[in-house]
Amino acid sequence: MCSYIYNQRKNGYGIVTWTDKGETEKLFRVLCAYYIETLRSIIKKYPENDPETKFLYILIANHCSYILNLGVGDKTQFQQLYITCHNKAHQLDPNHQVPQEAPKGNLASANGKTIGGIIIGIIAFIIFIISIVSIYA
Repeated sequence: MCSYIYNQRKNGYGIVTWTDKGETEKLFRVLCAYYIETLRSIIKKYPENDPETKFLYILIANHCSYILNLGVGDKTQFQQLYITCHNKAHQLDPNHQVPQEAPKGNLASANGKTIGGIIIGIIAFIIFIISIVSIYA
């Protein structure tokens, strides 16, 4: 997934090094789950089947994929949400490709595409919010 922060401390035998990998992954899982809920709340503000919400559904699917690739949490819930969001994006834009199935939830399958998609999605979301604010300001 990424490099983790390594901590060091001295004890009676020398320097001990440990990682906060578990805490970091937990932080990202919680952050993604809350971000998904935020995106779902934003989608509710739009009229039904508004084509501008397509990228929000794709962002949700990307975050579900990330959580599933960590291999933790309620896999069934995130797999269903992943497929539902891709189907909704396809309904809004017939050119959108719907995957056959959701990720299986294996950390080994987490790759740069998933993380890159999340980063690009967050950047697109920030640009979207800035454009909305500038329109209504």
